[in-house]
Amino acid sequence: MKKIYRIPAFFLLLGIANIFCTLSVPPTAMPTPTPMATPIEMPDGIYYVSPDGDDANNGTQSKPWRTIQNAANTVVGGGTVFVKEGNYAERVAIIHSGTADLPLRFEAEGRVVTQGFTIAANYVSIRGFEITDTPDHVRDGWGIWARSSYCIIENNYVHDATRGGILLFVLPGEETQVHDCVVRNNRLYRNAFAGIEVRGRSHLVEGNEVWGTIQLHPKWLDPPRWADADGIRFHGAGHVFRKNYIHDIVYGVPENPKPHIDCFQTFTDGSYHEAASDVIFEQNLCENMQAQTPLEAGKAFMIQNANNLIIRNNVLRSYRVLQAIDSNNLQIINNTFTNQLDLSVRNSPAMITFTNTLDSLVKNNIFFNPLLHVIYFNDNVSETGADIGHNNVFRSDGRNVRGTPYPNDLWNVDPLFVNYEQGDFHLQPNSPLIDVGASLAIVSTDYDDDPRPQGSGYDIGSDEWMSDNSLNPDDFLVIIFLKLPPFLQ
Repeated sequence: MKKIYRIPAFFLLLGIANIFCTLSVPPTAMPTPTPMATPIEMPDGIYYVSPDGDDANNGTQSKPWRTIQNAANTVVGGGTVFVKEGNYAERVAIIHSGTADLPLRFEAEGRVVTQGFTIAANYVSIRGFEITDTPDHVRDGWGIWARSSYCIIENNYVHDATRGGILLFVLPGEETQVHDCVVRNNRLYRNAFAGIEVRGRSHLVEGNEVWGTIQLHPKWLDPPRWADADGIRFHGAGHVFRKNYIHDIVYGVPENPKPHIDCFQTFTDGSYHEAASDVIFEQNLCENMQAQTPLEAGKAFMIQNANNLIIRNNVLRSYRVLQAIDSNNLQIINNTFTNQLDLSVRNSPAMITFTNTLDSLVKNNIFFNPLLHVIYFNDNVSETGADIGHNNVFRSDGRNVRGTPYPNDLWNVDPLFVNYEQGDFHLQPNSPLIDVGASLAIVSTDYDDDPRPQGSGYDIGSDEWMSDNSLNPDDFLVIIFLKLPPFLQ
C-alpha cells in the first residue's frame, strides 16, 4: 500500500549519491559435522566455495573449497564465506561463533541451492540461499534451524522444507539464552507446519513473505496429530513482527486435510512452549479469508496464554480476525480488519472473540464487512477492564451491522477507501474517519511509516491520510533537493 502522490525520498537520495559517487570511498548440541580442518584466518577474511572447488584448497577465490560444510568447519569469526552459484546437496552444520565485532557470514552469489543450515553458534549470518529438499528430521527438517543469538537470516528462499521454514529454537528453561536475531526479507513457500517459528527473546522478524504452507509434507513419514499449516508462530518475549506478508495458505488441497490456518499463532503447552509476552505486531499484511468447515476457518491471530501484545497498523483480511483465550492486556489499535460477505460457511464468526481475556484495548480500528458480530465476549470475565471505542464498522452491501456501538464509534459509516476491491485501503480525502480517532501515543506512525497525527487528530484505521500540503520527512528531503544548485539536481 503505497501512496502515489509523493516521490519516495530513497530515489532522490539515490540520485544525489550518484552525483557524488566519484568522491566516495569503497565500503570496507548438534549433528556431528565432517572432520574439522584447523581453523584459519585469511588476511582479508574472505573465503570462497564453488562447485568446481576442492576441500583440499585454501579457500581463496582462485582455489575455492568444494563444500559449504568444509567452510563452516574451517572459518572462524570475522570471516565471510562467498558461495558461488550452483547446487550443493548438503545440510550445513555451523558450530563456530563470531563476535559482535567479528561476525561469521555466509553469503550466496547467484542462485545457490542447499539443503539448509543447522546453527548452534552466535553472531552468524546466512544470506541469499535457496533452501529445499530438507531431510525428514525434527531439527534438520527445517530450512534453517538456529539455536543462536545475534544471528541474521536474510534474503533466503526456503521452500518445500519437510518440517518447517525457519525456526529460532530454545530448550525449556533456556529462553533467555537465545535472543536478538533478525529474520528479514525471506521468502517461505510450501514448507510444512509453519513458515517461521520464533522462540526466545527480542527477535526482529521483518519483511518476510510466507505462502502455501502445508500440513502434511510428502516426505514427513510420521506426522503428529498436531501438524498444522500456519504463517508465523511465536513464543517468548520482546519480539517485533513488522511488514510481513502472509497469504494463500489454502484449504482443499491433499496436503491440507484439516489445518487450522492462522497468519499468527501462539499458545503454551506445559513447559515446552513459553507464553508470549511484550510482543509488537505492526504493518503486517495477512490475507486468510477462506473457510472450509465451522472449525476450519482462516484467522489472522490465534492467541492463547499471551500477555501485553501490541497489534497496530496492520491490514488483516481474514474470515475470523482475532481469537484470544486466557490472555490479558492486548492492545488492538489502528488496524484495518476486512472480510468478504459471500462465504458459505456460517459459524457465527466475530471479527474479535475474547475468552477469559482481561484489560483489552480496542480503538481506532476499521471493521469492514463483518459477517455477524464485531467484538464478541464469550464470558463476563473478558469484559473486565475492556476499553473499546473510536472504531469504524461498515458493510459494503448496505446492511446494518449487528450490535451496539461503543463510545465514539462510527457504525454503518462508509470509510471511503481508495479501492477496497483492489486491496487499497488508503483513505480518500473526504473520508469521515480522518481526524476523529482517539489520541494514542503508542501509535506514532501508520502502515506506510507516515507520522501520526497529520491533522487535528488521529485517523481511524491503518492509514493516516496526508494532504498534498502536509509536511513529512520525505517532503523535507524534496525541499532540500530543490534548493540545491541546478548542477547538483
